[in-house]
Amino acid sequence: MTFFSLILRGLVYHRRMHASVTVGTLIACAALSGALLVGDSVDGTLRDIAMARLGRVAHAMDWGRRFFSPDLPEAIHREEGRVQAAAVLALQGIAAIPAGSPLPHNQINRAHILGVGPEFWRFAETMPDWVAPGPQEAFINEAAARMLGVSAGDDITLRVEKTGIMPRDAPLAGGERDVSVASLVTIKAVLSDSQLGRFSLAVNQAAPFNVFLDRTWLQDQVDLAGQTNLLLADDGVDAEALDAALERAWTFDHLGLAFHRHPSGIVQIESSRIFIEDEIVRAALGIPGTQPTLSYLVNSISKEGRSTPYSFVSAGGVPGDLSGDAAIINSWLSDTIGAVAGDRIEIAYMQLQPDNAFVEKHRSFHVAKVASMDDFAIERELAPRFPGLSDVENCRDWNIGMPLDADRLNDAANEAYWNAYGQTPKLLVPFDTGKEMWGTRFGSVMAVRFPAAAGNEKELERALRARIDAKKLGLAFTAVRQRAIDGVNQATDFGGLMTAMSAFLIGSALILLGLLYAFGLQQRTGEMGTLMAVGYSARRIRALFLAEAFPSALLGAVLGAVLGALYGMGLLVLLARLWPAPMAESSIHFHVRTGTLVESALVVLVCALIILWFGVNRAVKHPARELLSRDYTAIPPTASQKRGYGLPFFMVLCLAGAAALCAAALSGAIKDLPVAFLGSGFLLLMGGLSGHAWFLGYLARRNTFKHPHLWKLALANLARRRGRSLGVAAATACGCFLVLSVSSMRENLALHAGRRDSGAGGFPIYAETSVPVTDRGRAFMNGHPGQVVPLRVREGDDAGCLNLNRAQSPRLFGVNAEVLGGLGAFADEKTWAALLQPLDNGRIPAIVGDTNTALWGLGKKTGPEDGEDLIVHDESGQAIALKLIGSLPMRLSVFQGAVIISESDFTRLFPSESGHRAFLIETPPEKVRETISRLNHDYRTFGIQAMKTLDRLETFYGVETAYLALFLVLGGFGLMLGGVGTGVVVLRNLHERQSEIALLHALGYDSTVIYRVLLLEQAALCGAGILMGAYASAAAIVPMILATHTQISPYAQVITLSGIATVHAAALLAALHGTVRKIRQFGDGHGILDALAGS
Repeated sequence: MTFFSLILRGLVYHRRMHASVTVGTLIACAALSGALLVGDSVDGTLRDIAMARLGRVAHAMDWGRRFFSPDLPEAIHREEGRVQAAAVLALQGIAAIPAGSPLPHNQINRAHILGVGPEFWRFAETMPDWVAPGPQEAFINEAAARMLGVSAGDDITLRVEKTGIMPRDAPLAGGERDVSVASLVTIKAVLSDSQLGRFSLAVNQAAPFNVFLDRTWLQDQVDLAGQTNLLLADDGVDAEALDAALERAWTFDHLGLAFHRHPSGIVQIESSRIFIEDEIVRAALGIPGTQPTLSYLVNSISKEGRSTPYSFVSAGGVPGDLSGDAAIINSWLSDTIGAVAGDRIEIAYMQLQPDNAFVEKHRSFHVAKVASMDDFAIERELAPRFPGLSDVENCRDWNIGMPLDADRLNDAANEAYWNAYGQTPKLLVPFDTGKEMWGTRFGSVMAVRFPAAAGNEKELERALRARIDAKKLGLAFTAVRQRAIDGVNQATDFGGLMTAMSAFLIGSALILLGLLYAFGLQQRTGEMGTLMAVGYSARRIRALFLAEAFPSALLGAVLGAVLGALYGMGLLVLLARLWPAPMAESSIHFHVRTGTLVESALVVLVCALIILWFGVNRAVKHPARELLSRDYTAIPPTASQKRGYGLPFFMVLCLAGAAALCAAALSGAIKDLPVAFLGSGFLLLMGGLSGHAWFLGYLARRNTFKHPHLWKLALANLARRRGRSLGVAAATACGCFLVLSVSSMRENLALHAGRRDSGAGGFPIYAETSVPVTDRGRAFMNGHPGQVVPLRVREGDDAGCLNLNRAQSPRLFGVNAEVLGGLGAFADEKTWAALLQPLDNGRIPAIVGDTNTALWGLGKKTGPEDGEDLIVHDESGQAIALKLIGSLPMRLSVFQGAVIISESDFTRLFPSESGHRAFLIETPPEKVRETISRLNHDYRTFGIQAMKTLDRLETFYGVETAYLALFLVLGGFGLMLGGVGTGVVVLRNLHERQSEIALLHALGYDSTVIYRVLLLEQAALCGAGILMGAYASAAAIVPMILATHTQISPYAQVITLSGIATVHAAALLAALHGTVRKIRQFGDGHGILDALAGS
């Protein structure tokens, strides 16, 4: 018979054995390929979403709350004809079903309102049926349509933020005015993702709620005629060529800059934003004779009890030899307060603080000169125009962004001055002095004056442009498509995560494969012995058995890869059900990558062959005599095992390591507490298993007992095959440890939500608005009896668990560190005080919202010394390094997915981000619902969404809960396979011990007694495994409870333990059930001699 014939006959004759190999390989491969396909599906879906939300857009210039002319794209196209560009007016707003509509009153508080022109739709993969919406028409995306429950032809109400060209927080910006405007629009079309309905620059997988409007119509509605803030471009040229085209294309008109020539020959440059950019000022000061100016409204100018209220003063426009506290006053002021040259006068003025509060300051000046009103006429003619002030007739009608006293506004003399001289300043001071007093984060220069000799307007613009670095004005594109790709590439390896979750299941399947194959080999030891006796070498026998098993393993790997696709689809369905609503809305589409299936099959096939090789190799090491006797499993201990020093040493080492790891976690040296405590528990488990192995070795070395007993006989039998005994106990202990530890990690967030050191900070209410709330708009909150902490917000990528992408530019919060530190909210005062400490190299201190965000969302180290830098871009597009000096100490907080900086740093980086858009609100527990209802009603025009802080935390925690639930499901599958493996071991033991059982019967032992001995043996193993797993998990859980205020249910743990015990008990009883009949046969005297003979 040829070698190949032996393989074929073995395959047929031992088909049951090879079927078990196929099944074991199939289960392992299905688990692995399914897990990896879930990773492929997540990765593929994120890429699809990234491309869908950008369409053909490759580059963008996002100016946020700064504006440029919509003519800029056309100018770029003239410079570089291969570029297609479009300008968009992007605002925040509210979309709702109008009152009186038969539709349910649904509302979207954070809708993206996009004013677009026809050129925008060139970026869509599929053009919509209508080229662009007309006036009072809207396109909305599918996500918004679902949320509102509307379709084409329905009407919706839009309330859009009126941001204004000048930031609302700026002094002299205009006071009380409508913060938003409401309009009724008709839905013209509902856009799919391929029609750019999902358009967004944020690296998030959640679909935005987009409303597309006619750009010109939207500009008119919000008083931003001729203004846009978002510039898009395709990939017609590379980034360098695109920036070069932008550099050549932009003009002062595009940026709202204009020249004003005075009859005297002076040329002045002004900005529609009132304040002029620092980069333009820097360039202008390089021209000889240039003079910057700054105007301000002071509270009073007084001298020895005589004063005039609310007066304009101007910094600049004075002779070059005037400096310091010297001032020039006009004749009207001189007459009113009786001041002459040489006198000292005092100015009272309001100074803007980082938190938008105004503080009154005082400063005295020396009157250097009294000038005539005619001399001051040029200052009136060149004075900047302030909204709500320059265009009103009476002082009492002034409406500016500063606190004014109504009685003082009615001053008759001052009213007469306003009627006669308007905005003419009453006093001139040197520019540097004025800048020191009235310079703000919005700027320090309102105009720059050039002498007549500097040239005409065109010459000046040409000279200035040659000196200006356009990138410092924010005139630069960001490669948004590449950023989107980076967000996907750097995202958490979901395939690896799912594989890790499935590791116990895969391991159980491979162990089951090894057990089943070893059981089959045990039945074929006689065949091996015969082949060896007739001259086959061990190498040839090994090759024969592996060649015989290879087709079965290959078939299992192939079928497993195919079934893995179905298994992966099932996991995605399960995830969709487990994930919280914000993630479940972005469904993961199933992606099958052939390479993944092939890789999974090859990996599992190799693992299976290695396991099979070890099984065969272990058998063929024995001589033919032992193989023919069919008993080579009872192997005497080695010399090292007899000494017994290695295992106790390893046990002590594991115990010491567990203690050290736990101490490091409790001391704060290790940030990821769950991993640290689970690692500590795992080391304890390894120590326990080492002790168990040592004890079995001790029993093996002890050949006799002084007082024989059945339970001692059971222990001796366990020690006889200690490898199998240890394997059963280890598999049971590992499964028990994993399931108990993971099930205990569910945290009761409500337990400590009222504490200041919790993730809620002791605040029961968290609120966000679509429209910023300024200090003047917080009447209700200022009157609220509890603590209200306003937060500034800069939108960005979500770095929390609700976003599967890696955030490229995370959301930023600007907080009042002194207030939060004084309250001890979220962290101690020292942590918050660190935000106010300046750092070297211009870096800004920052704190990550919680430890999960630092570890998973950003993937960066935090700490005062070794904290990494996070690069963000300020309002003008300049790269700024935030040093992550730490994170809030809890795993989960209301700031998840964001980075926190001080309010002063925030307003310096983003001066145009007016007002506050998030609030932490304290209120008595019994008034939480009432307060939420009142806030949502009173601030509905701001698009407020007030909620329980606990609800926000539970939304974040829902992701972790989903992963824990999925891990438990997969762990449960692994436990079931482990139970089957336990049953296989029992069956194998009983098969090998038929002669032993027959001998016990021959010696007079009753069948019931023998059955009890066998049951005691296996129950002792499973019981030891459950006990070791339970104490190791307890060692991991208890420190976690103390460190993170977690509360677990002891009843749930008892139920879980009972379930694990039941699974293994069922496996044991099922395995022993088939042996009962054999024992009874021996009890009747049948087959004893054959069993004793080993046949």
